[in-house]
Amino acid sequence: MHPTIFRFHGFELHSYGLLLAIAFLVGIQLLLKRGADRGLPEDKLSTLSLILLVLAIVGGRGLYVLTHWSDYARDLGGIFRIWEGGLMLYGGYFLAIAGGIVYVRRTGLSVWRVGDAAAPSMALGIGIGRLGCFLNGCCFGLPSHLPWAIKFPPGSYSNFVFPNEPLQPSQLYLAAAGGALFVLLLRLDRKPHFDGWLFWSYIAMESSAPCL
Repeated sequence: MHPTIFRFHGFELHSYGLLLAIAFLVGIQLLLKRGADRGLPEDKLSTLSLILLVLAIVGGRGLYVLTHWSDYARDLGGIFRIWEGGLMLYGGYFLAIAGGIVYVRRTGLSVWRVGDAAAPSMALGIGIGRLGCFLNGCCFGLPSHLPWAIKFPPGSYSNFVFPNEPLQPSQLYLAAAGGALFVLLLRLDRKPHFDGWLFWSYIAMESSAPCL
């Protein structure tokens, strides 16, 4: 369907991709700063950042194509036209984590120390990414008559499923939850803990809200 698109002199910028890019850039800068505080080498973290970027794009695009295969079965070239939109948050999220772990192990760094440095970035990235979901009209909630329920515009996937019905803005709830988890992780990190404690705290809290 048609996400929110910003147009600049004929150039189209999809809101979902823009928010994912912002989430990545902010998250990587935070990771580099927190990694330096933990004595992790900046050059290896910078390389890790590039690997995460590539894997996030490949994973996000790959999952989108798999779940929309009928749109690409007769146009395989369209798989590579990512500027037309079509990324899925969790596809890139999980592939980046898996690939990042492999790289960290091969460089001899502590996986758990890197994980602790990255945990707040992961929470913040998901929170910002959910704002992209809101502008994209995906990951929507059920019909509702609450005052803050949202009617998504024609052409959005949410309007296709529930035509002209106000829906719970679940994307905004999840964005707020991601932001709150980000702040909580920073506060928890003020006291020393064993390597991996913050990362697994993030996993435990994130998994308690499956849609986060």
